[in-house]
Amino acid sequence: MRRRRRCRLAKAALADDHDEVTLPAPPQPPTPDFRALFEAAPDPYLALAPDLTVVAASDAYLRATGIERAQIVGRGLPDLLNGGREEGFGGALCASLDRVVESRRADALNVQGYGLGAAGSGVWSGALRLVNAPVYGAEGEVAYVLHRVEPGSEEGEREAAAGERGDARFLAGLAHDLRNPLAPIVNSFQHSGIRSLEFT
Repeated sequence: MRRRRRCRLAKAALADDHDEVTLPAPPQPPTPDFRALFEAAPDPYLALAPDLTVVAASDAYLRATGIERAQIVGRGLPDLLNGGREEGFGGALCASLDRVVESRRADALNVQGYGLGAAGSGVWSGALRLVNAPVYGAEGEVAYVLHRVEPGSEEGEREAAAGERGDARFLAGLAHDLRNPLAPIVNSFQHSGIRSLEFT
């Protein structure tokens, strides 16, 4: 009887010791610098508010257009485009961006040349494909629009219908991944003194 009691006490002591053992918390990975990641994207990108105010630009976009980040961030893209919102290249691009905001779906168009007359002398030449995609907010609203410029081709018009579906899938995934990363980018500009941005 005493031996059984000692065994029970020993098992209870082992159970108590086991309960007290805690594993160390795994190390937390460093928080990525999403602003740096966006700006270092290898392709020309802009991030726009729904009112088409530029909130971020990739270095590739700046190199291709030959302008400075301070010349474009915080300004309305229609004010920077050749033709403005109503005519020519600017009118076609703004119509595409407006469709993204209204339909909440990606939109693409093929153009000949790309001009930022009001921002500087930066202009792409030749056939280009412009792909625009929504970035959804917490409530499913369009919080931002991603604007990408890529090389076009003489067959761009015929390839547009087939390519748009692939572009839409690619940018939909990218937009989902960047929904949260874009928030600190915008916050950094809001606190930089450039201007306060309001999104509708």
